Amino acid sequence: MGMGFIAATIATLAALAAPTKPEPVARLVGPKMHKTGSTTLGGILARASNRYGWTARLYGTMQPIEEFPRFGPRSLPPEKPDILYCHVLGSANHGNPADFHVVGKGEKFALRRVANYTAPRLLAYLDFVVPGARLVLALREPLGRYVSMMNYFTYAERQFSKDAPLFTRRMVDGKLEIEPVPEVDRLFEIIRPLVARGLGAEYMTTVLGLRTREQTDAFANSKAFADAAILVTSHMDESLVVLRRLLDWAPDDVLHLDVHVSCEDKVRWDGRHVACVDANLSGAPEALRERMLALHANDRALYAAARVAVAARFDALGPGGAAELARLRARNGALRAYCDRGG
Repeated sequence: MGMGFIAATIATLAALAAPTKPEPVARLVGPKMHKTGSTTLGGILARASNRYGWTARLYGTMQPIEEFPRFGPRSLPPEKPDILYCHVLGSANHGNPADFHVVGKGEKFALRRVANYTAPRLLAYLDFVVPGARLVLALREPLGRYVSMMNYFTYAERQFSKDAPLFTRRMVDGKLEIEPVPEVDRLFEIIRPLVARGLGAEYMTTVLGLRTREQTDAFANSKAFADAAILVTSHMDESLVVLRRLLDWAPDDVLHLDVHVSCEDKVRWDGRHVACVDANLSGAPEALRERMLALHANDRALYAAARVAVAARFDALGPGGAAELARLRARNGALRAYCDRGG
């Protein structure tokens, strides 16, 4: 028995004893959409990628109208990610009332907008970049998402100083009374003219390339949607349980912290103040609410279909799904007690 045989035997035994790396059979692709829980999902995908040794592109932008997309430095071979989850070029500016981005010493750059493409074009693009991948979508109730977006774009940009009054002034018994206007009322006054212009409408379906109700309904009944990993913010924990089962990940892979809660933090990522608006949009004038509903017919249809899909998938898990949901919430609660969201 030679030394070569002994060395080969040791190497074989070491390979058998080493933990095997899961094959990324559940490859994932999807457009990251603002104000939909996408940062939470992105963090989960990043941790899973690090844990299992997958490659993931979770930053930058993608452009569905590109004929031959690639990622990474042009001086290197193109990246071949197992997971692609990043913003569509221009989607960050959908709904932004500004026309220019000002940098440095006042230098202006025109804001890019989402290109006009179709859902089949987007899906073909995603399949070209990560062949055979499963679509992953994080969606949010459209009106809440819209107001949150406008809160980010307008209130945080201090537009209330010129678009809505900070104080009300009135004469009472010959005396001038000055009272502060509640910040939520100021926010809705800022939003009112933007809604009248239709600015930022149908964000989620626009990003997905769904321009009509017929296209939205067809997508909601498509195989891509039926096979997709879908998360809805109204039932995020249930969505994550379904996601974990679908991808056969470990339970700890879907632990998460709430990245940002405006009514607790009252700031956006750069520290600028935002208004505290509850999920039911309490205080929104009825006429404004009706107008916002009309601006989001496609998004509302898509979100309704997504909620039905998530509910059906979770219910199909039976008692085991309910037990796992309780464990996830308990673990998340312990995590929140241990970790500071801001640290």
